[in-house]
Amino acid sequence: MLGTDDLSATEHDEIRQTIIDWTDELVSSKHDAWLERWAEDAVLMAPGAPRIVGHKELAKFAAAFEPTPGYRFENWEFAGAGDMAIVCNQIILSGNSQSEDQDAYFNQIIVLSRKEQIWKIQAVIFTPTKP
Repeated sequence: MLGTDDLSATEHDEIRQTIIDWTDELVSSKHDAWLERWAEDAVLMAPGAPRIVGHKELAKFAAAFEPTPGYRFENWEFAGAGDMAIVCNQIILSGNSQSEDQDAYFNQIIVLSRKEQIWKIQAVIFTPTKP
């Protein structure tokens, strides 16, 4: 368990859908829509890469992202209160460029803030893991 979770079931659903849509937009190369989900000063920390900060750098990351034929999420955990939320989950990428016949597993920590009733990605940290 992450910690205090004062978010409602409706907020959990909104946040989960935000993350699913955000991921769909990246893997579908809908980069403008993907960038809209990020806060202006957002941070992405990917394994073995320098920290990526802000929309300009995130756009470069998205342009270099190799499409994956499929993905799924597992092990959702939520914590938060008010207009802040933290989500931990696992994303499994199917048939990725690293190995077309194997899934790649990553643990994610996603920090979101709500601005004008819209959940925005503030920070994402992900790291490879084993099934």
